Amino acid sequence: SIEAWRYTGQPRQDWPQWIDDRSEIVGAGGMRLGPEGGPQINSGEWLVRYGNRRVVQYTDEEIRRRFTLS
Repeated sequence: SIEAWRYTGQPRQDWPQWIDDRSEIVGAGGMRLGPEGGPQINSGEWLVRYGNRRVVQYTDEEIRRRFTLS
């Protein structure tokens, strides 16, 4: 299954359960994914979880090209 979530500056308690517990808010409108040194996700970008493991980051433009959003 595929699950998508768009980060828009939500507080940590509103993030999906599948976001790594070690992820954190950084700066104004960003989050760092996973353990220290993980990729930075900016407000408006998407995280897509494939199955139960792999999480991929997409910009808004990339996700609209790749998927049909409802």
